[in-house]
Amino acid sequence: MRTRSLFKLLEASFELLVPLVVASIIDVGIKNGDKPYIIKMCIIMVALGLVGLICSVTAQYFAARAAVGFTKDCATLCLKRFRAFSYTKLDKLGTATVITRMTSDMNQVRRGQPYAAPTAAFAVCCARSYGDGIYN
Repeated sequence: MRTRSLFKLLEASFELLVPLVVASIIDVGIKNGDKPYIIKMCIIMVALGLVGLICSVTAQYFAARAAVGFTKDCATLCLKRFRAFSYTKLDKLGTATVITRMTSDMNQVRRGQPYAAPTAAFAVCCARSYGDGIYN
């Protein structure tokens, strides 16, 4: 989880630097008609985008690994729980229900888990910003 967070932080940092580079292109390069400066800054901007893309892909890789591991642990716990059921309860539920729960529900957990932490962190940051009066 820490590795993913580090790469998401780096991705966000590189994304936030791009508008500063664009502002520099406009304020310095275009204002002074300095074509070499504009080209240099455009190359820097492309480099920032590529490094941000690499950080994003790396973060998604670690997020997928974490999600699969978490889902595997949840599936193991569910399977232990199902094994503890009596035969009459299993007959009442049905094999199809148990299989559906194990596949469908675990897939939902696997798909949703990578989005839970960033969404929660974003909500906390937004609430904090709202409380500080930034959006007033």
